[in-house]
Amino acid sequence: MAVAFVCALLLLAGCSGGAGQGPAPTDDGYMTYSQMVDEYTAAQATLPLAPGDNYPPFPDGYDKNGQYEAMYGQSIAFGVYMCSWEQEWLDTRSTDTSRADKALSVLQSMPDNVIFQKTYDDSLRSDISDAIDKAALGDPSDVQSFADAC
Repeated sequence: MAVAFVCALLLLAGCSGGAGQGPAPTDDGYMTYSQMVDEYTAAQATLPLAPGDNYPPFPDGYDKNGQYEAMYGQSIAFGVYMCSWEQEWLDTRSTDTSRADKALSVLQSMPDNVIFQKTYDDSLRSDISDAIDKAALGDPSDVQSFADAC
């Protein structure tokens, strides 16, 4: 399931449209590589990571002459955000109740995020929501699977 998550995230992020933070796409809904990187950077302001984590530089491997759909940069930032809070919950759930509760609260808010809603398909949203629900009941298995794919 975790590998499917990573593959789906990368594919869906580039295939989803929608308004969001960052540079405005062209009239046809596409952005340049530079605009996508700017969108990734802008999204970080609204997606704070767990304590001690920092956003990595924008990942390599993208065509710098390509065009990317709106929200692609945001979806990459959201993936980092989700991984950060999943790992925070996993690392603290048995050792620091306060931090674990905060991490779980952030995880539980993710399905309400517009980036989650617009860039993840129904099946992936359901799988992630189910993993968060299991985490709330104390079962780390599915969150661990997602975190292992980070």
